[in-house]
Amino acid sequence: GIFCIESGLVRIPVSDADGNSKMLRTVDAGETFGSADFFAGRGYRASAHSVKEAIVCHVPAEQVRSALLANPALSLEFLAHGAQDLERANTAALQQAIYPVRARLAQLILDFKDKHGSSSDTGTIELDLPISWQEAADLLGARPETVSRSVQAMVRDGVISTSGRKVIVEDLDRL
Repeated sequence: GIFCIESGLVRIPVSDADGNSKMLRTVDAGETFGSADFFAGRGYRASAHSVKEAIVCHVPAEQVRSALLANPALSLEFLAHGAQDLERANTAALQQAIYPVRARLAQLILDFKDKHGSSSDTGTIELDLPISWQEAADLLGARPETVSRSVQAMVRDGVISTSGRKVIVEDLDRL
């Protein structure tokens, strides 16, 4: 089947044969996960963990198949959704190949700002990073030490300030 997030935030980690785990992505309210494995006809290769309280629904495989067969427009929506997921994965791979960690970190902050942050009238952005810095490193395809050094450099340069997982961006243009 396919899983839908009604509310909350879920992280999707994957593990190798040795039990080493890396976070693959996060899934927010209104998004789904498990569709790639469902359409490939295989069992789930990843697990899911709630980052904050979440309401998750599961649509069993047979119901998904029946709905798709009965509704071609829904089938096209699933194809579009799969194409968006593929585009996001390709963009992430490209960013890892050509952008330094600092630029990828800035993009991650911007991505989380939209769903987990707030902006003031003065343009200051505040967000409570919904994942750990270690998980952020996983998402960025970087070592935790490298992310830590990038965060410290951004703080030193006055681009951001942090306290634990709280990130404050005083000037969006500098970010």
